[in-house]
Amino acid sequence: MGEVYLAEHLMLHREIALKVLIPDRMNSEHVERFLREARSCSRIEHPNVVTIHDVGEENETYYIVMQYVKGKNLAEIVQTQGGPLPWRTALKILRYDASGLAAVHKQGLLHRDIKPSNIMVGDDSRVQLMDFGLVRDEAQSDLTGTGVIMGTPIFMAPEQCTGSKLDRRTDIDHIGQNDNLRQNLRRFTSFRLLKLPNL
Repeated sequence: MGEVYLAEHLMLHREIALKVLIPDRMNSEHVERFLREARSCSRIEHPNVVTIHDVGEENETYYIVMQYVKGKNLAEIVQTQGGPLPWRTALKILRYDASGLAAVHKQGLLHRDIKPSNIMVGDDSRVQLMDFGLVRDEAQSDLTGTGVIMGTPIFMAPEQCTGSKLDRRTDIDHIGQNDNLRQNLRRFTSFRLLKLPNL
């Protein structure tokens, strides 16, 4: 829903990640979803979750100022590796990712889009969960209608594919029982042979 740029904070003289809402998605629902991402992520203080520094609007352009993580996401690492990661490395990454997810759930939030490209591994080997564009508060009504499917199909849990009610078990499925663990260890896509609903 947004485009992310590498920027420099002129007063602090440090690099930041700047997420900007795409202009053609400026209707009220997308703005609310964008602001919800910032508010939700700002509630989480955990070393395995990317930090939100600020959110604002300038000349009708909405933006989120985030911590810049110098490194690669898990999808890029697997691709660069040219094959499955060593199992110890994969499990270490996913353990830290699960720790970050526990902090998300502690705030009563659902991430709903955990996948290798949303897991950053910094040059210092620190693992951080990012991209809260589909985040939802478990206690609040969703911004999508009943039965509306949102997420990345190939990484969705079964109940997410059918538009059923979701809870934190959906996120847990993303990490272990779904595709992340299998792809990191074997580069195997669990839904490749399944027929998904018309999305």
